[in-house]
Amino acid sequence: MSTSRVPAMRLLCVAVVASIAAACSTTPTQQSAPPPPPPAAAKITDVTGTWELNVESPMGSRASDAVFTQSGETLGGKMVSPRGETPLTGTIKGEAVTFGINVNVQGQNLQIDYTGTVTGDTMSGTVVFGSFGDGKWTGKKKQ
Repeated sequence: MSTSRVPAMRLLCVAVVASIAAACSTTPTQQSAPPPPPPAAAKITDVTGTWELNVESPMGSRASDAVFTQSGETLGGKMVSPRGETPLTGTIKGEAVTFGINVNVQGQNLQIDYTGTVTGDTMSGTVVFGSFGDGKWTGKKKQ
């Protein structure tokens, strides 16, 4: 081999070694996963209208109507029974409903709080009669 070819071979070997070293030292590029879709907006259940409620309390069963008005998650309206009408306020978040009324019983204010779940045109849950106990309630949409 001639001496003029040695530097060229050396240069070729250095280039091959450098290429192999570069290939081994780089990490392959990975495509990042696409960003997840934005979360779906929470569905607001609409309970606007008149619902026939049946309440089971320590004093027995009693029927009344709840007339709900709704603005977003905020509920308003009234409870209607043979004893008259009483304003109600509450909230609805997804299928979870809470509402309450304040009634006067023999000169004492009594807060009655309802919590439950709405499924289509029915709802049900528990009711708390202040310090007088609790019970169950069910409702069915009339209108």
